[in-house]
Amino acid sequence: MSRITKKISDRSDRFLRKVDRAKNTALYRAGGYGRTTLRRMFRTRKAISEPGQVPSSHGRIKGLAMFEVDTRKKTVAIGMRATGGLNSDLAAKLNKGGTTNALRQRRHRKTGQKIGPVKRLRQRVRARPIIDPLVKKITPKTKAIFINQLKKV
Repeated sequence: MSRITKKISDRSDRFLRKVDRAKNTALYRAGGYGRTTLRRMFRTRKAISEPGQVPSSHGRIKGLAMFEVDTRKKTVAIGMRATGGLNSDLAAKLNKGGTTNALRQRRHRKTGQKIGPVKRLRQRVRARPIIDPLVKKITPKTKAIFINQLKKV
């Protein structure tokens, strides 16, 4: 009798490990899907987006989208990575709005060389929410990702 119960408990531990591994896989897949969706939500165009609409892509903002998985807490964080330098908070300011600093330096008309002093300007950024529409868009798919991953166990 004791031998049978021991085998059952060993199998339950193995099953729990498989479920835990499946949860972690689902977290990474959901994070990757969220990051890809976030990158695709930025529209590439020359016009400036209206306040309250999804921002237009100017420069390298699509590359700032990232996700991070905490396997101990079983959470995924999807958002914009902060860059270094004076404009480091610009990605964070896009979602809620606010003021940020910007660098401006004149360039030579023909050669493109920088001339003159670097000027620091305070700029007002109007809110262009990106995270709330993202959450609404990816919620049904992430539920399906978790269900499908746990079905495989």
